[in-house]
Amino acid sequence: MLFLLMAGCSSPYRVVTNSVDFSMYTDNGFFISESDAVPFEYNGVSLLFTKIVPGYENGYYKAANYQDATTEIVRNAMLLKADGIVNLKYSIVPINKYEYELHVSGMAIKRKR
Repeated sequence: MLFLLMAGCSSPYRVVTNSVDFSMYTDNGFFISESDAVPFEYNGVSLLFTKIVPGYENGYYKAANYQDATTEIVRNAMLLKADGIVNLKYSIVPINKYEYELHVSGMAIKRKR
């Protein structure tokens, strides 16, 4: 009997896979790396921090997602005249049982030519 009660409370097994397509940035000459060890010299431009919070946009619910976070941090770096981001890091901050904020950070850089 106890087994039946516990079985009803468990979450089903699932696999969730996400990916971020960097090609839309790198194809245009923008460099992105999760490491700060890169094969060229650079100057640091700025530390960047972006937070994506889920909510309603144009009447539709939009969850926080990695691609939007990446696009926003790259846009911010480009506004600072950077041509890359190193030490890119993502973290998830739970809001409640079903929602989370997505935080992304990195260092905007300018490659030495």
